[in-house]
Amino acid sequence: FRPVAGVWRAAWGQNRTIHEENDANERVRENTTTDVTNWPGANVKVLAENPGGGYNYSGGAYFPFTDGTLYYIAPSFQGTSTSTGHFKNLQTVLLRCDDESTVSETWTRVGVIGDIWPLGPPVKMDDGNWIFCGGDTNARPHVMISQGDNITAPWTRITIPVPNGWPIPAYNEVNIMVYGSTVQAIIRPPTAGAAYTAISKNYGRNWRRARADGMIIQNKKPSAIVLSNGVHVVVNYRSDEARALQ
Repeated sequence: FRPVAGVWRAAWGQNRTIHEENDANERVRENTTTDVTNWPGANVKVLAENPGGGYNYSGGAYFPFTDGTLYYIAPSFQGTSTSTGHFKNLQTVLLRCDDESTVSETWTRVGVIGDIWPLGPPVKMDDGNWIFCGGDTNARPHVMISQGDNITAPWTRITIPVPNGWPIPAYNEVNIMVYGSTVQAIIRPPTAGAAYTAISKNYGRNWRRARADGMIIQNKKPSAIVLSNGVHVVVNYRSDEARALQ
């Protein structure tokens, strides 16, 4: 979540069936506030649901564009295969906020821009393209790269290579940090232990195969954050206490 036009937003994937996930009952909910210390329950609303055709939506990432428009990139799929665990017909859908200056805004579906589950917001690179990371239908790490600022056109999917022998699906959730032409991916390992990292030196087009790093994380999604002073940090959650940062 982040403030846009004075409004703070938080969005998450929610399943309407208790203890279930990744099926036709998934949707995106959102809370909004102008006071980050107070999130009124009355402001909770549905951001996106029921696109039709047996598809659902789930949690993705906000995307503040350079012209001031606020977008949201959401995964949309037809549930999960019970035999393989793969996401069925996975899509990346772009949604547009119709009035980002109010806590009671509505969202409009713009279209499909890719075929991964977005796990972080798009980042503008020095070459003029945008990049975001996520997982494919097998939950393997990828990045998507835009055609400059033509963000409604299909984005290019680039695979981040992982070690041979990793299970499928392994839910290798990923996040990225961008330093000029260098893009670093931090990848959730198949089991708890050292995070895996992969490096691209040409704006995410080609990647060194991911390998174990010295950074120990839990078997949970890593989040990459840039602080106000420009420092990049990785946030990870303890498996036994979701609110405690490791």
